[in-house]
Amino acid sequence: MRHDLLLEGWDVVLAARGRDGIKRARSVAPDAIVLDFELPDVDGLTLCRLLRRAGNRTPILMLSENGEGIACLNAGADDCMRKPLDSGELRARLRSLVRRSSGGAFDGRLRFEEPELDPEEHVARVGLRTVRLTRTESQLLELFMLNPRRVLSPEVIYDRV
Repeated sequence: MRHDLLLEGWDVVLAARGRDGIKRARSVAPDAIVLDFELPDVDGLTLCRLLRRAGNRTPILMLSENGEGIACLNAGADDCMRKPLDSGELRARLRSLVRRSSGGAFDGRLRFEEPELDPEEHVARVGLRTVRLTRTESQLLELFMLNPRRVLSPEVIYDRV
């Protein structure tokens, strides 16, 4: 899961214990929180309630094994997924949560400095110039824009594209 999120351009901060998660949520100001129902020191429901009582409005996606979705939502989570996870669905749900929390400002386009990419339409724009890309070209450009100033191994590029 972490690897897939990194490839998509998310900065991932991990916390193995609930208490560490609370500290990180306060210090990092994440775009979204993925919270497991089962944690070793504080269960996910309690942690979610603590974050909400403290005024934390960060979108929370909870993960559960036994269909505790209603309990997760009642505790303040914005969404819930049942394990085992489908990484594509996880990424889509996170994008949706962040889009909704930002007032829908995300239009699906990627920008890095001047170039802009519309990955759905496979169109890149630089200034006033528009270039129609093949699917592979669009995927490569998207991968590079999501990982600026990073050297990507051929294996990562092949795996992603």
